[in-house]
Amino acid sequence: MLDSSVIVQSAASSFNNMALRSPDFFWTAILCIPIFMVAWIFRTQIRDKFKLSDGMVAGLTLACVAILTLARQNFEVLRQSFSWTGIVVAICLFLCSLFLAGKYYSGKTRLSGLLKKSKFIDWFVPPLITVVAGLCALPNLKMAFVQMGAVVLGLVLGWSRRRSFGSQTITVMVMFLLTLAMATQPEFLRFGQLGQLTVVHLVFLTAAAVLFPMYFALRMVKPSGFLNNSWHRKFKLLGWLCGVLVFALYLMTESELIFVALALVSFVYFAESVRHLPMSSGDKIVELRNNVWSVLLVLFGVLGAVPLVAALGVLMYKPVPKKTVMEFL
Repeated sequence: MLDSSVIVQSAASSFNNMALRSPDFFWTAILCIPIFMVAWIFRTQIRDKFKLSDGMVAGLTLACVAILTLARQNFEVLRQSFSWTGIVVAICLFLCSLFLAGKYYSGKTRLSGLLKKSKFIDWFVPPLITVVAGLCALPNLKMAFVQMGAVVLGLVLGWSRRRSFGSQTITVMVMFLLTLAMATQPEFLRFGQLGQLTVVHLVFLTAAAVLFPMYFALRMVKPSGFLNNSWHRKFKLLGWLCGVLVFALYLMTESELIFVALALVSFVYFAESVRHLPMSSGDKIVELRNNVWSVLLVLFGVLGAVPLVAALGVLMYKPVPKKTVMEFL
């Protein structure tokens, strides 16, 4: 007779393998389409009702990202006890705690106006968060201490600075690092299985490798009318050819190095596009950058199966004229 426990364990293992191989995040997004539609239709009313700002959306996003990262990380799938994927996650936890602590202690969103025992919260919540961050990394003791140290460092620096940091930039940095971790070790965050990624996985990761550098180019590069139109068109054609070749190589290899190469090609492409625009295009670039940030929230919300983050991106999106987008591309 077969042992029933063995049958149950085999079935559970098969189910987990199938869940890793299938684009679970994509089906989650499909099921959440009604929520996204409601958020899109009533986005103006919801923004005005709750007075949503970039800082508030960034705080909610980083809180959700930190919680779900701690809940989903799986150190048992790592080939070594010490992995760069775990270091990337620790850096993300540091940035999340840094931003949230700076926002809290800056006084703008301090809970002391709502809760009388704010001193109790100030002294009890940070150690609790630190302990939880360490426990979520068990049984890997090395990474448990690394994560606890990252959270403590972020909380201390945020408390000492007592001011909020750039909401959009720090959010994009955290989302990009976690996306890089998904591309490097998809099993770690239960995103997929390396070597078994579907076309849906690869298409969404490719979109991330294009849109994240697009935001950084809009943030870091200033327009100056660089290059004449003839050289600009030649450079764009070369960028497209390089991008297509790197994309095809990524589809064949699923390598994280090719993912980084695709991101670098995208950054150079968009940086030249921004540099080529006239100096009077500053307002258009800011408007486009804000929309790219909203699109990145939606994209990461879908990739990470975090519908709340995707809905926040839908709420913050403000359509820009098609002419503005075409001038940039």
